[in-house]
Amino acid sequence: MRKGYCMSLKEKQQTIFQVANSPYRLIEDSNNPQKIFEILNHAIADEAVISMKTKNAKWNLCRDGFSDLCNIYEIHLIQINEIAVELADRARMLHFQPIGSISDILAHSRLSETPGVVPDAFQLLSDHESIIRFFREDFRDCKNIYEEICTSQILIKSIRLHEKMAWMLRSFSKNEKIIDAYTVIN
Repeated sequence: MRKGYCMSLKEKQQTIFQVANSPYRLIEDSNNPQKIFEILNHAIADEAVISMKTKNAKWNLCRDGFSDLCNIYEIHLIQINEIAVELADRARMLHFQPIGSISDILAHSRLSETPGVVPDAFQLLSDHESIIRFFREDFRDCKNIYEEICTSQILIKSIRLHEKMAWMLRSFSKNEKIIDAYTVIN
């Protein structure tokens, strides 16, 4: 298009038609848009639950190594929030309303919680490992069954972040075992 050129009405209509019939359309090309939405809602709910469990663990820290673990939890909370926002944004891009109420989160989450129990680093590690397994399955479904590449890419990015969070907790937990063993010996 030349500089300063204005499209005619017919050219605008042709452009709109080309975009509407493009092979790069979003959810309309998916085999089952409702299933993609369900995957996103489960993932959002899982992120909300692990966020709350991480906050609970952070708020109730009272032990040696408090500062280090508190910093790890703070980093994790930021990353978990970023994942949740990206998942919710993706749902909105696909013209769906993501879940946002506590009751919906509890109904859709694949993680469990025991009321009155403060999760420790080992329990959070287990939750991150569960999320990694859930998201890998969701990724395979999005990519292979529903052919929804953009959501698949968001899930892969989320898996990498949860793998990193699990690695940090695993490293901290190994150090804890060494410290506990040393304390018992002495």
